[in-house]
Amino acid sequence: MRIFLSFSLALISTFALAFDCTTVPRDLADMVAVDQALRFRLMGELPTLQAGEHPHTADHLAVVDRSNTKRLKAILQHCGWPKESVVGAQPGDNAWLLAQHADHDLQFQLYVLRLLEAAVRSGEASAENLAYLADRVAIAQGHMQLYGTQFHQPGNCEFELEPVDDIAKVETRRKELGMPTLTEYRRQMEEMLARRCKGEGN
Repeated sequence: MRIFLSFSLALISTFALAFDCTTVPRDLADMVAVDQALRFRLMGELPTLQAGEHPHTADHLAVVDRSNTKRLKAILQHCGWPKESVVGAQPGDNAWLLAQHADHDLQFQLYVLRLLEAAVRSGEASAENLAYLADRVAIAQGHMQLYGTQFHQPGNCEFELEPVDDIAKVETRRKELGMPTLTEYRRQMEEMLARRCKGEGN
């Protein structure tokens, strides 16, 4: 596990400080690959933990999240939001995912939210990604979420929907963005959690 962390940090640290914006899609993909590998490992650990036991991967993930956030800040400041019309949808999806996982830096998430709002208005980013980040930020600020995308886990094998302002309005907003109904989304979450807790992976 230490070898994996060392490799992860080495991968992140190899990015040069001088920016070549043409490499941003690859840079973002590399960071997301590390992010997801650690998160999948953590998900596999959680069902095996005893009460009060701390997952070792969580410490590694916190270090990588901070490293990824630092790099993403620099990318966005120097190159702006990855435009779908220029690089396709995946780089923007990757930038959004890394921002979702920057919970340790709410001010940065607010900054990304503004960038993403502008990109969506100009047709250069996913409105669904914007919904997820808007809800994430709202919960962090103690507000109600508008799209019902965020859950928390009171236990390893259970989850609860974070507070929403109005279920009917949430369903309307989700429909406007082409998102599945909240009922369907909850079912998907339940199935994913059931697979994880049975040790079937993700």
